[in-house]
Amino acid sequence: MDDRQRIMPDDRVDFSVHTSLSDGEMTPPQAIDLAAKLGVKEIAVADQDCIDVHIGDRYAQYARMRGVKMHPAVELAALWKGQPVEVLGIDIDPKNVVLARKLRDAQRARRDHIHGVLKRLPRRAGRADSFAGEIFRPERVSVGASHVVRALLRRRAAHDSREAWSLFDQAERGVRAAREIPSAKAAIRDVLDAGGFAVLAHPGAYHDLSVEEMLADLAPAGLGGVVAWSAYHLYDRSFADAEASRGFGEETAALASKLGLRAVTAGDCLRREEFERFWAVPAPATPARD
Repeated sequence: MDDRQRIMPDDRVDFSVHTSLSDGEMTPPQAIDLAAKLGVKEIAVADQDCIDVHIGDRYAQYARMRGVKMHPAVELAALWKGQPVEVLGIDIDPKNVVLARKLRDAQRARRDHIHGVLKRLPRRAGRADSFAGEIFRPERVSVGASHVVRALLRRRAAHDSREAWSLFDQAERGVRAAREIPSAKAAIRDVLDAGGFAVLAHPGAYHDLSVEEMLADLAPAGLGGVVAWSAYHLYDRSFADAEASRGFGEETAALASKLGLRAVTAGDCLRREEFERFWAVPAPATPARD
């Protein structure tokens, strides 16, 4: 039995897939192809502050051709009690003009913020303008911290991920926020106004926050679900091992049930190998849901 079988139910639905349009490493077709190969029947492509993959029907048609149902989705950066969290919007309307405008503003602010961080990195990392080709690629709509961390590792300016994140955090401290991050309740309203279903993303990553308190506060504001099973909770990100992650998932699912929320699976995988490891379980012989 592998890690995924020990930590989560096998529903073959992933409500948070990231692509190269934001912080993922796979292009949309590559993510769809891998989902089809591994028997994942439904995916929600939820790029960070970005819905460009859902503009038009190109990728949704490709997904259908590959036997995968693709839900239009987005991952919104937000704050709860002043701490960063993320809210997933599932089955949102990509044509919602208010949401599209807010996301464009967020993308501009992200770029400005990362430019500021690059200028404050240590000299050994290289000149700030030398990062342009690595981070600000034409196809990358939304940039973030993970792009800088990967660039630092590629340049060997850091020995490992921990050091790279430390360098980013130190540089970021001196950079003024380029925009006002919305509250979690405001992000939930944005999702609902766009016709979507609001889900609290990877709560196991919020080490200093009470998940129970967070859910109790956000449920009356329209939160519909919470991620109980995620790769973010595994693989040395939030928990030491699969059993600890399973325990967290079961506790979160129980809290969700108590509050009338839906406990969902959202891999939140950024790299191909993460996605493969998370979903490398023989697919059940059942048809895709309508």
